[in-house]
Amino acid sequence: ENITNTVIVGTRIKPLKNWSIFADFEKGKADTVFTRAGSADFTNFRVKSMMRFNRVSANVSYIDKQNEIPTDTTRVVPRITDISNRTFSATIDWNPIEALNLSGGYNYQHLTSRATVTFSGLPDALSEYFLRDHYFFIDATVKPHKRLTFFGSYRWNKDRSLNGVVVPPLSTTTLLLGAYPIDFKTPEVRASVRLSRYLDWNIGYQYYDYSEEPVQNIQWAVPFQNYKAHIPYMSLRTSSGKPAGDRYSP
Repeated sequence: ENITNTVIVGTRIKPLKNWSIFADFEKGKADTVFTRAGSADFTNFRVKSMMRFNRVSANVSYIDKQNEIPTDTTRVVPRITDISNRTFSATIDWNPIEALNLSGGYNYQHLTSRATVTFSGLPDALSEYFLRDHYFFIDATVKPHKRLTFFGSYRWNKDRSLNGVVVPPLSTTTLLLGAYPIDFKTPEVRASVRLSRYLDWNIGYQYYDYSEEPVQNIQWAVPFQNYKAHIPYMSLRTSSGKPAGDRYSP
């Protein structure tokens, strides 16, 4: 049996003809059907702004999710199960002429979870996990000729997690801190040549640079899986019936 009580409120505002703002709020309480930890108090909030001006469009959004299972006061050591997740994102697209399109964006996720766990014989230890993820991208599409299209992109994903905080060893504390800091870059370039109405030739190159950053004394650390890769590629793309100008998609 699952029982949920929640209040939902939403709105849409148009300050200008080409500008819309959406916002909604949800707060309530729900049973946790898969675990017997108790009912969860949750609060969700979201706001999004969408703008379209001439050849420029921009979107900005913020999402805040809070989930908490109330503390069990009948225990000597209180049970804790909390998750806080906040996400901010922004994108912009510019299409000054038909042969050129530029777009870019940024996304940041800030997540913290806390739970009382049993770990390596330690009863009622407090486990905390941190995510501080930054993601940035920029794309460009250029069509100098009706039969030739160039595409380039750069994407960077970096999770700062504990941001230099030293994790205390288990010999001195029952606090378990977890994180998975990474740095991942992926630039790419590609060219597409329309050979005929139904056939495209693609040639490109993509580079992968992935690294995991060390966290001192982390309790469940695994060996680093750093790698770099160069990936040149070539392909033929066929189409039946679709107009040639609509086939290419970055």
